[in-house]
Amino acid sequence: MFFIRTCFVIAILKFALFQWGFAQQQNPSSGDTSRPMSFGVNDEDESLRPIPVDVVILRHPSFGCFYSGSGGGSITIEIDGTRTSEGDIVLMSSGNSIAPAVFEVKCAPFTMIQLFRESYFVLRSGDGSVVRAKIIATNPAFPFVSPANAAQGFTVTASVQLELEPGQTLTPGAYSGGFQTSWITE
Repeated sequence: MFFIRTCFVIAILKFALFQWGFAQQQNPSSGDTSRPMSFGVNDEDESLRPIPVDVVILRHPSFGCFYSGSGGGSITIEIDGTRTSEGDIVLMSSGNSIAPAVFEVKCAPFTMIQLFRESYFVLRSGDGSVVRAKIIATNPAFPFVSPANAAQGFTVTASVQLELEPGQTLTPGAYSGGFQTSWITE
């Protein structure tokens, strides 16, 4: 089972809580160099408040059954749910589910969203065997602007790839793990 922790990050930093002054810069309208020029944004400016985003995982990625030889390789679950392999891996059809990761996202309409994710996440079996996986693509592709009905929720589908190193042996069984994503909004 996968667990996901989501968070939102303020994309526009409130660096304007203080005024940046540029001492001794000439004011072009008066020629006065005795006052420093500065710029800033009022702390009460609504455009700088964090934009909350609520993300829930609707479907965990599932790679189905496969046999791995000693040569290593990868299994990819595409956004449309198709499964492909490369290297020394044989895909088996045993009725187990195959699925990309699917997230439900709720946020303000027309919000710019970017996904920050770990390079790899680890999946472990009950006996301690370890395999690496990663998110390789999403639909919609990041960064994107949320739709007009984003407050009601919309889905983001992620293509996931499992990688096996040459010589790596996996014991049969279920593997589980988790990954962390940060959904950055502005």
